[in-house]
Amino acid sequence: MHPLAREALRLDDDSHKKYTVWRKQPMRLVLSERLLMIDGEYIHIVPASGGKAVLDSTSKTTTVHFSNVIGCKVPRKHPTNVKLVVYKAAETKRYDFEARSADEAAEIVSELKTGIAPYNRDI
Repeated sequence: MHPLAREALRLDDDSHKKYTVWRKQPMRLVLSERLLMIDGEYIHIVPASGGKAVLDSTSKTTTVHFSNVIGCKVPRKHPTNVKLVVYKAAETKRYDFEARSADEAAEIVSELKTGIAPYNRDI
């Protein structure tokens, strides 16, 4: 696990936001539960089980710095979904999440856009 992700999971104060979301992946019928954490200048995508982060060696936590975020939005047709596009290792990667409600999806995108604003001029 990435040291920054471990540090973020250890902190249990109001300095970061946590959202339980479901990752939607093409060609998969099952949605996988994730914990989306916004902590300082980083976004952590942590596998979750029942709202708790899974902290074993088999789970993969993805940590993305705000400067690597290309864009994020709530699609008009699906107001509970969140699309997040990040730059990773010379390519872009898209994450599709489903939030609990349209309001929570809008809040997630608002938090992300606030965090990436200093780094991104096009959003």
